[in-house]
Amino acid sequence: MEKKKLSEETKVKLIYCGELAIIAIVVIVIGALKLAGVITTKPTRLLVYNIITTLGGVWVITDLIWAIASQKRRAKVCMLDKLMTLPVGLYLLVFDVICFINKAQGLEPNDLLVRLSVGIVLLYIGIIYCFQAVYHYYHPVPQMLEAIEEAKKAKLEEEQNASESSEKAEEKTDEENEKAL
Repeated sequence: MEKKKLSEETKVKLIYCGELAIIAIVVIVIGALKLAGVITTKPTRLLVYNIITTLGGVWVITDLIWAIASQKRRAKVCMLDKLMTLPVGLYLLVFDVICFINKAQGLEPNDLLVRLSVGIVLLYIGIIYCFQAVYHYYHPVPQMLEAIEEAKKAKLEEEQNASESSEKAEEKTDEENEKAL
């Protein structure tokens, strides 16, 4: 039985979309565990989470503005991806402000509030990654197309180097045969 070889384009798409799918599964599992109350949040861990998600929320909004304002950046990214993550960035900033205000007043945020907020955000992010895993298989992001082109060029160079080295080996063998005669 003859094996069917995958093209470079298909390999790159499968790797990229596979990574997105794995991330989606991990994030959805963590979100579900958080919603179920299996994963609890200590005050110190919540503070670290708030600091990281504040930076992440600011980055999501900044990245969207950068992609809208810069034609060069817009050509390299998928605007759908940027727009789908915008609600996460905005929500995280609001949630973080609420947590920081409660912390400043000496209160700890309600465990139910934290559990629902973090769990729902993680589930939403997981759904985004699931969608992207399927969508980008059929509609590759521009950066993936560049990676595919680079892989094709590398394969051509490898084939050329292999053919050149085999030609040199043949020439060397011919010369050795002539000397032997």
